[in-house]
Amino acid sequence: MSIAVLRPESAKERERNLLAVALQGDPQTACRIIVNLTEDDLTERHGRWLLGELARRVGLGHQYHDIIAYADEEQAQYLDDLQGRYVTSGTADMLLADVKAQARLRKAKTIFTKGLEGVGQGETAAIEEALTELAQVVAPGTARRIHNVTEILQAAKKRVEDLRAGRQTPWIRLGMPMLERVLAIQPGQLVILGAATGVGKTALALSWTYGFAFVHGNPTLYLNSEMGPEEIGLRLVSIGKGLHHTRLRIAPREEYPQKIDEFITEYGSAPALTSEPIGELTSAEVVALTRYHRAAEDLKLLVVDYIQRLRDYRPKDQPQWQMLMEISQALKALASDQGIVVLCLAQFNSMGELAASKGMANDADLVLGLERCGRDAPAEVADQTHQLTIVKGRHVPTGLRFCLRMDPQTLRFTEVLRPEERVSGEREAGA
Repeated sequence: MSIAVLRPESAKERERNLLAVALQGDPQTACRIIVNLTEDDLTERHGRWLLGELARRVGLGHQYHDIIAYADEEQAQYLDDLQGRYVTSGTADMLLADVKAQARLRKAKTIFTKGLEGVGQGETAAIEEALTELAQVVAPGTARRIHNVTEILQAAKKRVEDLRAGRQTPWIRLGMPMLERVLAIQPGQLVILGAATGVGKTALALSWTYGFAFVHGNPTLYLNSEMGPEEIGLRLVSIGKGLHHTRLRIAPREEYPQKIDEFITEYGSAPALTSEPIGELTSAEVVALTRYHRAAEDLKLLVVDYIQRLRDYRPKDQPQWQMLMEISQALKALASDQGIVVLCLAQFNSMGELAASKGMANDADLVLGLERCGRDAPAEVADQTHQLTIVKGRHVPTGLRFCLRMDPQTLRFTEVLRPEERVSGEREAGA
């Protein structure tokens, strides 16, 4: 494999030209650069700062006039330099390849220097360590993922020991003990929650977000295509404080501001983030936002509400189902690479299937279907209003159904246990 060697001046200029393309270009080009570029690829601290700002603001305005207000004097001069450059989006891929190649060369030189120092000091393992590190520079996606049998079994043993010692939870906490135990959703999984329009999938997702982020303190990013932060905040207050949602929105009582202050005092530092309503968010923007917040806040859960509203630019002759399959594949890869849970809400059609692309289910580890209960709901579960069904599961039986109840006033979902489940739960609690 050949690596182009650039003069230091040329390498610096190419980095600046690449970031100028991101700063001046369209959102799709900016996202492509942000997703593929890391801070380690850049040599200038102002360039690393700008990359972070671009990732933070992707989809919300990433150009010069959006960022200049947040820059100090030196950063503003750097932005002025980039803004004054004549660049085109057509050079993005070439510049990106050159910058990545130069970064690999710097890493390779560092590894060689360290390896030679180790050999000079008589460290017999220095050569093997250097070769392993070089393999990760040349092909990071392969060298990092190949393990021998001993490593695999040791990793399995460590997971068991961590679970027993309480250093790791066996599943993510959603605020519904029976449901979360059966589903056992874990980092690296893509979960699709589907329902027909108006059934309550957003209400259920917000109930889970409340349990995961607010009650259990796990960093969560909630991307909503329709509601803004104010509406999401009102929903969460209703869930957390048990307030009548409609009254809170249009005719709040005198004590409601105090209730909100109490909620802020209790959960104001909860690690939950939400976005402005973005109706035309692309999967590349989702990846860029997630990567940034994974690094900045140690993100654990990403909620996309909802997947059919994502828009990737595609050829005119490409059908929508194919585009959605490519989006779901990108989100599954995102979950695996970043070690987080990605929860995607999705529309069901009149047949109870994923609208526009049934193939999305192929990429998901878990597909759940939410529906309202009809007259044939079990008599022994009188409080049930909704039913959640496992449509597809890699690690759980398909067809299992769970009884849920949505409070019509607070829009909060809770699980409703059948009599036999209550007995089972009491036995386990006693054990």
